Amino acid sequence: MRKVTRKEFLEYAQHDDRLFELERRIKAHARVRSINRNYCANSAWYKTFKREVVKLVGWNADDIRLQSSGAYDTVYQYLYNLLPNCTCESLICGF
Repeated sequence: MRKVTRKEFLEYAQHDDRLFELERRIKAHARVRSINRNYCANSAWYKTFKREVVKLVGWNADDIRLQSSGAYDTVYQYLYNLLPNCTCESLICGF
């Protein structure tokens, strides 16, 4: 997964303020969870944040400027990379 810059994220987020709110929530989540010794970024992403991304960008987006795979990929990668690295001990991370 390539590193997406905030500038790239802003190109899409400017069209829907809910993306800024989601970014804020993920950053807050990351601050709290980064000290957890058994943290799984995949679990947090797939159980909480991904479903919101799917609603806001990509083919299901309300704003036509966000209805593309490029918008989805950029926003998805930027937001996912805000999460702390996994420290989980599970052999199957996220499940």
